[in-house]
Amino acid sequence: MLETVNPATGEVLDTFPLHGSREVDAAVAAAREAAVWWAGLDWSGRRLRLFAWKSYLTRYMGRLAQLVHEETGKPLDDAKLEIILAIVHIDWAAKHARRVLRPRRVRSGLAAINLLSSVEYLPLGVIGVIIGVAGGIVWLASPERGRFTAAQAVALAEDASAPLLDAGAEQDSEMRSRP
Repeated sequence: MLETVNPATGEVLDTFPLHGSREVDAAVAAAREAAVWWAGLDWSGRRLRLFAWKSYLTRYMGRLAQLVHEETGKPLDDAKLEIILAIVHIDWAAKHARRVLRPRRVRSGLAAINLLSSVEYLPLGVIGVIIGVAGGIVWLASPERGRFTAAQAVALAEDASAPLLDAGAEQDSEMRSRP
């Protein structure tokens, strides 16, 4: 078991199981399913979920900042700033989803002047993030400091219908070895 400890008080905040290859395989399979679901959403579906996630993070910012503070010893204002920056990033992605994600024509260039070209952005799959926030499918490979906060962020994302998977510190190398 991995214990998350408040560095200021030594209090155990929570414990988490350490997982092996079997659990990592299950997490990767779930991530692939989530990737298919996310890819099936058009820009408006993604935008809706990003706004929902932003709303949840905004609503629970105080609680999340307190968790970051208790778990890492980081000053409360620094924790709030990190959450605000994540909210701003998610807001930008949601507001620009249509412009960024829509298929559009682009110039083919002089050598291919007789051809039509277009660009379309499709999800590539699972994104690995260390206690981060991203608009897509995120796997949280959290170190000892930040694990409790990561688990809370996963719960919030699930409430907001954003597909996230939570992987423990021991699973990080297992996840990295997967294609």
